[in-house]
Amino acid sequence: MSKRKKYIGVALILFMYVIIAVAGFFVIYVLRDTLGLKKSTISQTPKVSLIPAPSGFQTYQNSEQKYSLQYPKSLHLQEKPYGFGVNTIELRSEENADPAYAPEIQVLTVPKALAATIGQDFESYYKMNENETKTIKSPLNEEESAENFTKVRNREINGLRGLDYTSTPSPNPDNQVPEIGTFVEAGDNLLIFATHEESRMQLEEVLKSFNYQK
Repeated sequence: MSKRKKYIGVALILFMYVIIAVAGFFVIYVLRDTLGLKKSTISQTPKVSLIPAPSGFQTYQNSEQKYSLQYPKSLHLQEKPYGFGVNTIELRSEENADPAYAPEIQVLTVPKALAATIGQDFESYYKMNENETKTIKSPLNEEESAENFTKVRNREINGLRGLDYTSTPSPNPDNQVPEIGTFVEAGDNLLIFATHEESRMQLEEVLKSFNYQK
């Protein structure tokens, strides 16, 4: 496979917004805890009913966010939790282990409420017209880092609302290939699956297996 140098990407821009928001929430959380305002709660970890993976696939389960998915055994999964319900998953082949290059598939999970506070709520994207484009700017460097986000279509992912998108850097002097991906609304969470054209079929297999326990 040809390697794609990692560039900013819609998923990465949204991730930066989320991390900035999480940092702010963390300060509030620490202050609340320090001042004795934290409420004591008892919660049970929900169970996700696993669907047996077909031959050549293995299953990833996220009990906290109540979903599971299946991915090709040829890809290695790396998960990074960031707290407050935010985490990322990278799926990479052995020949694409260098983090300087984009993974075959990456997944960002973020609470919808948190996404809404940074102006990236799912509903606004869902209501966009097909093939409508908007510019999403980086929170770190608005002049040099931006993405032209194009909503392709609304779709259903195993009974859940979703939408397909493409994005390209703005400006794009190096003619970077478009990022393609899918947003999925899963209960209180928003998942963003990002890849490129050559891994589209693998992404569709992952989406086909996506199982959310309502």
